[in-house]
Amino acid sequence: MKALHDPILEDGIPFTAYFNGRLLSGEDLARDQEGNREARRRIGQTIGDGVAFGLQVFETPGQSTSTSPVLTVQAGVAINRQGQALALRSPVDISLVRAVSPASGVSPTSFKTCDETQPGVFVVGEGVYVLMIGCAEGGQGRAPVSGLGDATASCNVRSVVEGVQFRLVQPVVNPLVLADRAHLRNRVAGSALGLAERLSITRDPMGLAPSAYGLVDALRATGAAIDCDVPIALLHWTPSEGITFVDMWSVRRRPSNRGADARWPLIFGDRIGAEAEATFLQFQEQIDDIAVSGEDASVIAARDRFDYLPPFGMLPLQIGTRPGFVPLQFFGADMLPRDIAYTDGSLVRSLLQESFAHDPIDLSDPSRVQVYQVFENMQAAAVGLPVTPILLFASRELPYRGVARFGFGRWEQSRFVRQVV
Repeated sequence: MKALHDPILEDGIPFTAYFNGRLLSGEDLARDQEGNREARRRIGQTIGDGVAFGLQVFETPGQSTSTSPVLTVQAGVAINRQGQALALRSPVDISLVRAVSPASGVSPTSFKTCDETQPGVFVVGEGVYVLMIGCAEGGQGRAPVSGLGDATASCNVRSVVEGVQFRLVQPVVNPLVLADRAHLRNRVAGSALGLAERLSITRDPMGLAPSAYGLVDALRATGAAIDCDVPIALLHWTPSEGITFVDMWSVRRRPSNRGADARWPLIFGDRIGAEAEATFLQFQEQIDDIAVSGEDASVIAARDRFDYLPPFGMLPLQIGTRPGFVPLQFFGADMLPRDIAYTDGSLVRSLLQESFAHDPIDLSDPSRVQVYQVFENMQAAAVGLPVTPILLFASRELPYRGVARFGFGRWEQSRFVRQVV
């Protein structure tokens, strides 16, 4: 038992005390190095784990094939749960195939789960994988030594370099989910983002909150992911097609602390805020991938690809020969309101920010959404400027942002009229 004002030093950070006449050893200097590392780790834990910036992941064009998939990871910085900063100064290409001895009986085109706690584990065939960045350390160069006589010095490393390494882990995915390729990306993202848990809180706000939820927490529970790791991307691979998609925001998050109060993790806190932002970014990333894939977006219906939509999102519109989505086709008559309202570009940011406090749209029990065209965006498109015409959609629970404009927005759409001079 401690009394008030008693110093508690058991969990403190030891540093070497320097004074004139003291003899210093390598252990003394190493103590200072470890003390500085521990101080940095504690600062990192205060900031929270996640991707600080960069570390974007995409399939490497010109190098990746169906049997030899390669990913490019851009430069960036992440912080793991131990508080260590993981920095990549330059882009790097990562081969997801490790050649093995033919005697092992394992195909050389298999992914290897590079988890040292599970040596020799290979996965073969179709699957969903999470790319992790973790800490690595290695020696560099040799230092001159003295006082060792003729003995060989095994410890004369000039520098210890803190770096990073990448590895894949494979979550357990229901085979029925894998079989439904149209919904696969959104369903795995929904599991990773914990969307079902976030929606369930409405039934019992004061009920017992889950201590863990989502795909990454499940990987930690089984030991497949450890506190040294930071997830940066999720991908799907098949032997015949190769990488079918790379989805970053289903598993990556901005740095977020774990919070001082764990009683209400699904109602407020840094983690739930980071997941709300990631829900929006994951949807927009998938929409962007559809747009650049060459697929005809005008025939896509939301229910055919998504189980959930974010409470706010943006869709590129099909206008004339410009490819894009068709609102009636995407949402269906039961979700789309009678008219599309106009809103001001200056209101888009506030609508997005407020959406982070709202639940996703569950398409299994759909309700009508709010839909808007941005006045400035449509005016720019009308005069031929190189802009992408967009449609905004928002959950019905969000405050209405329609703005009437004489000759454009009707009063019954926007609830009041404003003359534009």
